[in-house]
Amino acid sequence: MGIDRDTFYNSGKLAIVPMDFYFPGTGKSGDLPPRKDFADKWHPRLLELMPDLKLTILVGSYATKRYLQLKSSALSRRSSGTTATTYPSFSRWCTHRLVTKFG
Repeated sequence: MGIDRDTFYNSGKLAIVPMDFYFPGTGKSGDLPPRKDFADKWHPRLLELMPDLKLTILVGSYATKRYLQLKSSALSRRSSGTTATTYPSFSRWCTHRLVTKFG
């Protein structure tokens, strides 16, 4: 992303917004999905606190499906000039949404 460590961790210009604040555990084929309707309830409230949003990076299949309205978990897809890529290594924690607001 072209930023230094101090900017990433201490600037207040970056936010990681998970698809859920609770890890639901693992199932037969990987992590269980986030709770239903969590993002619908909380993401608008959180994003209101970031009015100068400049860049959004979606990480994980749940974030990609929700924000790009994908019907299946595509590893890479180009939609309306936006590239969506799922990084399986991050899926272990929970699906996160990395939001930057440089201003």
